[in-house]
Amino acid sequence: MNGRAIISNMFTAFFAQGVSLLLSILQSLIIPKMLGVTQFGYWQLYLFYVSYVGFFHLGLSSGIYLKMGGVPRDEMDKGSVKSQFVFGVTYQTIMALVIIAASYLFGSVPSVNS
Repeated sequence: MNGRAIISNMFTAFFAQGVSLLLSILQSLIIPKMLGVTQFGYWQLYLFYVSYVGFFHLGLSSGIYLKMGGVPRDEMDKGSVKSQFVFGVTYQTIMALVIIAASYLFGSVPSVNS
């Protein structure tokens, strides 16, 4: 690997870390000022739930990446990848519908006093 590629990769890594830092500052300092206590609580609850979304794919995308990671695009079995993608989308849609139905059936609507 030549020096120019290393410097380019380092710049990309530092730029990505800078963007992440700015977004973290925005999330931790500015958003709480904009939202009230109740709305900020809902925001944190939303972030908590979103952090578990990755568990619902059950490693399907990681498995596809491990299996097809080093294969050139023109040598890839596109039918297999397409069927795995369709399975993943169908599974995620069914899980989302189950969660939505459960929240309507068993959930309660909290009262927000402003």
